[in-house]
Amino acid sequence: MIEKEDIAPYLFTLESLFEEYDSAEVAAALALLSKRSTTTEVAAPDNIPTNVPAWAKLFVGVGTRDGLKPGDLLGAITGEANVSGDTVGRIDIKESHTLVEVHDSVAQDVIAALNGKTICERAVRADFDRPQRGGGGHRLNKPRSS
Repeated sequence: MIEKEDIAPYLFTLESLFEEYDSAEVAAALALLSKRSTTTEVAAPDNIPTNVPAWAKLFVGVGTRDGLKPGDLLGAITGEANVSGDTVGRIDIKESHTLVEVHDSVAQDVIAALNGKTICERAVRADFDRPQRGGGGHRLNKPRSS
């Protein structure tokens, strides 16, 4: 194996271990680690939640130019849709609109509750965020019409 494989990068990594430990001890430790990695099964921790909610990204037609702050939208969502604050995720406020993540389970309720409501003195339109459309593709040597 030593002749067939390029072990130089590994030797460089192990150099500091060889300064502190005998080479036989390092080799024995590596053999033990190698054996453990092929025979030991690691159980998943018990504290991993199994009911992690999926998130829906919503478009809300109010933004920084309207004076919107995250707390304004969070308050509108929790108050108007009567949902808990922990069902609201990331709030990304842009100039003219906001993208907000909510649990899938409450997305329709939030959209229905926000549509037509006034936030920062602006009537709001809310809907599922649409993925950005591609555009500006190449014309492949086709002349532009004039």
